[in-house]
Amino acid sequence: MSKSKITAMSLCALLCVLTAGIGLQLPTATAQERNAGPGGGDREQMRARWQQRMEDRMKEALKVTDEEWSVLQPRIKKVTDLQRESRAGMMRGWGRRGPDRDNESERQLNPLQQAAKDLQTVLETEGATSDQIKAKLDAYRAAKTASEAELNKARAGLRELLTINQEAQLVMMGILE
Repeated sequence: MSKSKITAMSLCALLCVLTAGIGLQLPTATAQERNAGPGGGDREQMRARWQQRMEDRMKEALKVTDEEWSVLQPRIKKVTDLQRESRAGMMRGWGRRGPDRDNESERQLNPLQQAAKDLQTVLETEGATSDQIKAKLDAYRAAKTASEAELNKARAGLRELLTINQEAQLVMMGILE
């Protein structure tokens, strides 16, 4: 397998973790990084370093200058943020728990997340009528459609700036389709 394919596949796998919003420690972290601070290190610092390494690898794979990267990076971030948001409601029905679900009341939910939460709530409500469930399902589907339209618009805006090689790299990384 060629080095560029391995690099692209590695970046794709790393981006999947990044866009899923999972706060994992870097497997490449040094012992000093893992043991720094209370509880094995500051997760936010670890996440920031990991994200910077991802961006550096992506910048290298796309073969762009610092100036070009300053234009592409915000658009790439917008696409990956929208991808993560569009998947936000998908895991609700699987009984997902944890910090993201437990702290929902403390953070602002986007329309898709709110529609997914509302649908899950009605599904968990004993005695919910078919009409109530259908209304929440229709609202979820409408929010999902709007989210996908926004994601497609962001992807198109990013695609406008890319060479065919860069576009192909981002397809392989899972950022574009």
